[in-house]
Amino acid sequence: MTNKVQGLSYVISKAQNDNIISKKGDIYRGHEFHYSKVIVDDKPKFAFKILRGRGIIDSKDGIMLKNTVASYVHTHAVACPGFASNLTRNAWEL
Repeated sequence: MTNKVQGLSYVISKAQNDNIISKKGDIYRGHEFHYSKVIVDDKPKFAFKILRGRGIIDSKDGIMLKNTVASYVHTHAVACPGFASNLTRNAWEL
């Protein structure tokens, strides 16, 4: 946690990899508001490239590990058209 806001903006995000909520190439909108920073020691696989906003590091967001995506992007399902179908299909397959 920091004393200064680290991300505060509307976000445009593009999926760089298939993940539990989106397919590679999908673009969706959301917002970010956070006072924390993630310290990245290894080379995680990121789900999203941030086209507008900050993300976790270097305009990347959505650290992927197994069937989990950890992201600063707060999205509304309507802003990510495939969200519901991708999530339910991927949850069913697990």
